[in-house]
Amino acid sequence: RILVGCGYDERELQTIERLILSTSYPYAPGDPWGELICDADMYYIIDGRFEINSALLRLELAGCGKHFADGDWLRLEMDFLRNLEYFTPYCRQRLAKWRPRLMRRLTDQLRSLA
Repeated sequence: RILVGCGYDERELQTIERLILSTSYPYAPGDPWGELICDADMYYIIDGRFEINSALLRLELAGCGKHFADGDWLRLEMDFLRNLEYFTPYCRQRLAKWRPRLMRRLTDQLRSLA
């Protein structure tokens, strides 16, 4: 509704809507623009802010009444990382570098809870 008053035509509005909806998880980007938007949405994983954003997400979910024990949260993060796929070559290369490091860190944290 806001964009309608900004001079966008119907085709542009449909494109914007499609790109926004492509960031719903699980991702289904549909075209190169959608792939770029999806990768941008998850870029925090490979830019060193994973732990910060993970903690913020956990707080947000807790605010919605969804609470996780530490071990459950770590397992959820590990499952997410295992199943995460980037679409652009740049992000795929970076994920290949970061995923093993993050998985080791999460595994170590999970072990320390035992």
